[in-house]
Amino acid sequence: MAKKPHNEEVKQRALAMLAAGVGVSEVAARLGVPKQTVSRWKAEGTNDAVFAEQQRKNKARLVDTAWEAIHDATEITAKRLRTAREDEKAFAVLLDEIEGAEHITEDQRAALFRKFQKLKVTDLGELSRVIGTLYDKQALAASEATAIVGGTGKLDVTLKVV
Repeated sequence: MAKKPHNEEVKQRALAMLAAGVGVSEVAARLGVPKQTVSRWKAEGTNDAVFAEQQRKNKARLVDTAWEAIHDATEITAKRLRTAREDEKAFAVLLDEIEGAEHITEDQRAALFRKFQKLKVTDLGELSRVIGTLYDKQALAASEATAIVGGTGKLDVTLKVV
């Protein structure tokens, strides 16, 4: 028994979704069309100039949106790094205050505790992952390597543990 061919409107909707970057499986599921049919339409559509132009426009729009997101994330990360630096300074001042106090009253102890509660300790590992991800995305977009190849750089970090 031969299957009824899908109408042109369904095919055009599928091609539009594919051009927008929706996967074959998702298009098939949304439109109720077999994956093989959607794959065939996609293969046929790749030779279509209108389809190819739509894919190019969608990719350009996606790249622009991604760069905006990277820019926003970079600003947020820079702000979080500044905050971490300020909190680190405040933490050092508070430690000096505690070390200088031989005998403190309960009120002074409570005040110091409240100061500690206000300080936010930034997860440097999380910031490192964000920065690494942003670097990788920017490098990929610029068709550059995402790893140091043959590099000899060294990063020394000293942490004071109290």
